[in-house]
Amino acid sequence: MTNPAHSEAAPRHTKPLIQKAAKAFMALAFSIDAVRETIAPANEQIKKEGRADSQKRKLKPGLTS
Repeated sequence: MTNPAHSEAAPRHTKPLIQKAAKAFMALAFSIDAVRETIAPANEQIKKEGRADSQKRKLKPGLTS
C-alpha cells in the first residue's frame, strides 16, 4: 500500500518557484547582514557616548536622577 501523500511527484512548475524563493531569501539575508555591518559602528559610538554620559553623571555631586 502506498502513501497517497508521496504517490505523486510535485508538479514541475513548483521547482522554479522554490528556487526563486530560495534566491530571494538569500538576497534578503545578505541585505540584513549588510545593514547590520553598516550600523554597527554607529551603535558602538552611541554606546560609548552613553557610557561617557553616565560616568559624568556619577561624578557630579548633588545631581539626582
